[in-house]
Formats: sequence, C-alpha cells, structure tokens
Amino acid sequence: PISSHIVFEGNRVFRNTSQGIFYEISSYGTFRNNRVGLNGNDVRALYGTNLMLSTSHNNVVTGNIVEVHPNYGNAITVVWQDRGPGRWGGNNLIEDNDITFLGAKGLNGAGTDWLPTGLNVFATTKFRNNRYHSVKPTFDHFADRVGRGRTLRETQAAGTEAGSTIDRDVTPRKWNCDTMRDVRRTGP
Repeated sequence: PISSHIVFEGNRVFRNTSQGIFYEISSYGTFRNNRVGLNGNDVRALYGTNLMLSTSHNNVVTGNIVEVHPNYGNAITVVWQDRGPGRWGGNNLIEDNDITFLGAKGLNGAGTDWLPTGLNVFATTKFRNNRYHSVKPTFDHFADRVGRGRTLRETQAAGTEAGSTIDRDVTPRKWNCDTMRDVRRTGP
C-alpha cells in the first residue's frame, strides 16, 4: 500500500469540489470523530464523496458526522478498482457514524466495477450501527455492489447495516472553520 496506519481525527472538512477525505490504495487507516460535509460535486458513481476509501483495506471509520449536500455528493463510500496485485478494497469497518442526507441525492456504501476471483469487498466490509437522517427515509441512499441505490430496509435484508437506523431528523449544520463543535443551524 501507499500509506498505512494513518489516523484522521478531529478534522473539519467541508465544501470541497471533489472528495472531502480520500484514502487510496492504502491500509489500516483510522477515521475518527471528523466533521465532513457538503463535499463532492463529482457525479461519477461513488466518487464525489465526503469520506472515501478507494481500493483500501483494513480501515476503521467511526464516530464521524457527515452531511451530504441536497443536490450532489455521497456520504461514506468504499470503492474497489483494479489497481494491481495485492491492492484490494475489503475488510473495512464503518460503524457508529452520524450521516445526514439533505435531499434525495447521495449514496452510502460499497461498490466496484471489478470483481476479482476469491475476494469480495461486500462480504468483508461491514457497515453497522450507523445513524442516518433523510428528508425521506425511503429514498435509495444505500449503494449496492455496482453503486445503484436501495433503501436501508433492502440493504439490511441483503446482510449489511446491522443495527443502523434512519429517521427524518434533518437539520442542516452551520459549516465554518471557527469551531469543532457540532453546531446546527437555527433560523434562515
């Protein structure tokens, strides 16, 4: 891998044109207690993401607050592409994150355009115990193996997102560089 054992903790990353936090061809990263929002005005599949693991393995993503713009972007995604021998995108744990979709747009989950024999990103990457908020909880915000959307109920029936919940508590956050506090916008 290019990088390994990197810790991303306590960052505020917002309003970037492409990915907010991007970890590629790497391993054993920890992404903890970050505030990541309104990133990813890139419409290619699961790119344009607030927090993205690209062909990276053995990572932990936990305790993050993520907010997806109402018109573009994705939440937390794992993408596995053919980047050569020994480079794969599985065995990741995405748990205990708080993710808000401000509109109908945006996906969360794992996808690939390349499925190698004997390895399966979907069997080894675990999404669990996450808290989701959406203007409409039945929107297709959860990626299947090729990046198409489905509901949380369908995703859980397919064997992932155990213990995760979704509700309508959608209050946009106020994003600025002044503080690391979780500030919710009040008023116009």
